[in-house]
Amino acid sequence: MKKQLLKKIQDQKETIKKINLREQWLEEVPDMLKSCHQVEEIDLTGNYLFELPDWLFEFPKLKALHLALNDMESIPRALAKAQHLEKLSIDAPIERPIPDVVASLTNLRKLDIVDKIHGFPAGFFDLPYLEELNLHSPAISSLPEDLSRLPSLRSFSLSQIASVYDLDEDKKAVPLDAEQLVAVLSKCSNLRKLDLSGSGMHIIPKNINKLQQLTALHLNTNGISILPEALFELTGLETLDLGTNSIGHLPKEIKFLTNLRNLLLNSNHTPPIVLTNLFNSIQDLPHLQKLALWSCQTKMEIPETLSEWTSLRELDLDNNKIKTLPKSIKEMTWLKKLRISTNPISKKEMEDIVEALKNTQVTAF
Repeated sequence: MKKQLLKKIQDQKETIKKINLREQWLEEVPDMLKSCHQVEEIDLTGNYLFELPDWLFEFPKLKALHLALNDMESIPRALAKAQHLEKLSIDAPIERPIPDVVASLTNLRKLDIVDKIHGFPAGFFDLPYLEELNLHSPAISSLPEDLSRLPSLRSFSLSQIASVYDLDEDKKAVPLDAEQLVAVLSKCSNLRKLDLSGSGMHIIPKNINKLQQLTALHLNTNGISILPEALFELTGLETLDLGTNSIGHLPKEIKFLTNLRNLLLNSNHTPPIVLTNLFNSIQDLPHLQKLALWSCQTKMEIPETLSEWTSLRELDLDNNKIKTLPKSIKEMTWLKKLRISTNPISKKEMEDIVEALKNTQVTAF
């Protein structure tokens, strides 16, 4: 595969704009890339690169460079030559702060940093156009207060692949001070998306309501069991992802999130989530388009009023204990996708639904 990719690059070297050498077992950057003067994006993620040549940063049109998950112990100073970069992914230096050279890339729009972070350079928080910052396994319990100075930050994510219970001290995730994190991010006036999926945030802090500017909040895979009232004060939310947690009950306050378009509650099966308040709030959620309820392992008694949800376009009920669906579901011809497979619903009922919703992509068997 690697030889075929390199031959393709060689054949297109005069015109190629995107080079994908992700996970190709590379130990060095191929010299042939030097001739690709029109390249705008290079992906070298997941190789065995220990050093990078200076010429890699000298392409005049290079806008995106992906270097994460390699064997480099530091970030080369030659990176400063790539002044047109808008997207960058890197591994955090071992036992050293993020170097000043990253702060010199004033055109950055998106930055991904992988592994333990030992600090940021002073100028980092003045990057004028940085809109998206993603920290993967940073091993930090709190955020720098200066993060709120990033003038254009619209999207922030923090995930910890490792577990706080990992016996390997180098891999163990650090418990997150969620209240401090929210306090810092609440000062980011342009922040619209917050993704703390897999961050180890087991409890949603009471000050979550300070994030009034959010339109998207992702909290999946955290072991969350209780949803505080403060969460439902975020009335500007259009996307709320609470999948793969341990939520046993959806509060009646869900009705206050009147702007929701996407609601993900999938895989809340320990205990099986009770959704009575959701189905009682159909009239209060008039913009909801996507509802994910798969793998909740619940009997889920769905009322006939489901058909009043005329905004719904995607409904996923797969892998539950639903014995029968409301007859009115056959009237929901506006649905684009419906998944009802892996439920103890009779074959006859499944066939009738498929027949009634001919223009809907139905997954029933």
